[in-house]
Amino acid sequence: MMFDAELIRRTVLELGFPPGSALVHAGAALTLHGLSPSAGDIDIAVNEIGWQHALSLGTPAPALLDDRIEPRPGVEVFNGWLGEPVSGLFARAVERSGVLVASPADILEFKRKLNREKDQEHIRILESFLQ
Repeated sequence: MMFDAELIRRTVLELGFPPGSALVHAGAALTLHGLSPSAGDIDIAVNEIGWQHALSLGTPAPALLDDRIEPRPGVEVFNGWLGEPVSGLFARAVERSGVLVASPADILEFKRKLNREKDQEHIRILESFLQ
């Protein structure tokens, strides 16, 4: 399934996170910033308040470095971001259509850290956007 900006926004809002407790990251964040037409999934980082809400949406399972909950197909909620605290992500996040979104610089850092083949185009787009 592909998620355009409106579907991302609607899906995140329907999950009912308390304000300021969840932010969209990775490819879906690129879409909300208008840098990509769609994303294959929605990655959401949450703070402690957001994680408490996420526990009402599903059962946690281990991810690469954090725990995750998949409340709907194609949506993953993480209680951290690559093992790092999320406080800095939230401090730099911006709001797009009522949804908190990771900053382009934070998305670029994440994409560079993983540096997967599928990240290469996003890295180019973000580097160009940030120059």
